[in-house]
Amino acid sequence: MRQVLPSIAALLLAVVLLMLSGGLQGSLTGLRAVHEGFPVTVAGLMMSAFYVGVIAGTRRCGPLINRVGHIRAFAAFCAINTVCILTFPLVIEPGVWLFLRAVMGFNMAGLYMAIESWLNATADARTRGTVMALYMGLSYSAMGGGQLLLTLGEIGDNRLFMLGAILGTLALVPVAVTRASHPAPVESSRFGFRDLYRRSPLAVLGCALAGTLGGSLFGVGPIYAGALGLDLDGIALFMGVLIFSGLLLQLPLGRLSDRLDRRIVIAGTALGVCAASLVLWPLTDYYSIPTLGANGEESRFLWLPDPVMLLVAAAACGGTIAAIYPLCVAHANDHIDKEHMVQASGGLMLAYGTGAIFGPVGASLGMQLAGPGGLFAFTGMVALLTASLALWRLRRGASTEDADKEAFVVMPLATTTPNLGELDPRAPEAGDDGDNDPPPVR
Repeated sequence: MRQVLPSIAALLLAVVLLMLSGGLQGSLTGLRAVHEGFPVTVAGLMMSAFYVGVIAGTRRCGPLINRVGHIRAFAAFCAINTVCILTFPLVIEPGVWLFLRAVMGFNMAGLYMAIESWLNATADARTRGTVMALYMGLSYSAMGGGQLLLTLGEIGDNRLFMLGAILGTLALVPVAVTRASHPAPVESSRFGFRDLYRRSPLAVLGCALAGTLGGSLFGVGPIYAGALGLDLDGIALFMGVLIFSGLLLQLPLGRLSDRLDRRIVIAGTALGVCAASLVLWPLTDYYSIPTLGANGEESRFLWLPDPVMLLVAAAACGGTIAAIYPLCVAHANDHIDKEHMVQASGGLMLAYGTGAIFGPVGASLGMQLAGPGGLFAFTGMVALLTASLALWRLRRGASTEDADKEAFVVMPLATTTPNLGELDPRAPEAGDDGDNDPPPVR
């Protein structure tokens, strides 16, 4: 690892700067949209538009990176992202903001592809597990730190957009000046989606539902926290807890799934999301009471919920939601050929991204119909559907023997690309023919 780290240090620094910018921008855009008077559904659609761009980017950015090289492509994507961030406060129109979010999603897919393929080219069988853990740890930490940057300004002014643009621009500097060698071209990832579904329907549907939950939480979560009456510091802390808990709970739940039937752990984790949602759902209703104003008209007086209860419930919700996707990925890898693991990660990420497109729309509609607590009414229902699906597959599908299980690996809740599958320690080395693979799920 000592030989690998110097060659990826500049790239990892760029990852930190990008995630700081992305974490800040993701929450800021939704909060500023509400501040500007956009309907909550529009704020949800902006996160959906981001994932539409991500899916398009995973299909189109690879050839561009191959044509111009990783460093030039990285610089171009960073530059376009900066332009998008600075355009938000210049043109305050819902349609323009939707378009900008889609472009940013496309660019972020390209950036992730460049980063992850670079890491893949550097890591080998001895180091890729460590490289992946370091990459994930830095990504989660920086995204959580990006939430805390919200406290450095006011939602109504433009300094936070400028800060996001500065961080995004600085991210290209270490990559542009690095002396590391260029990685090999990005290979196109093709996989039969129907074959993947036949092998493990729970993995595909579970990843889609995990995307619905993750997209809802991160797309509409800041708006929910603001509707509770939290100030900007409280919103930043609320979102930071959601993100940091996503890293902390994955490993213990993953280790448990290595010992038990993963479908039981997926169902239990989804029920944990339901329980946390049931705590978070009624907070606004319980702490908002009607009062009479000075002119005799009825108004609403909001009592802030107990901050400890709010943050504990948020940590439980964020941590369990973040664990569902990697649990489903591990379940899929128990039942596919090793030679197809990288391609399968692309299919599962496609399922996740598709779910993430619809999640913010459903969550914002829930908030529009039922008030702020409608966000967690929606997540509770989606999580209950996930648990029901896992229990149904538990009754219908064959069990996987412990000896045939692939080891659980921490995976990101945030958007990434199929190239991350090549960093997965479960993926085969070149020349591995994938013999002795487990049978498909029946």
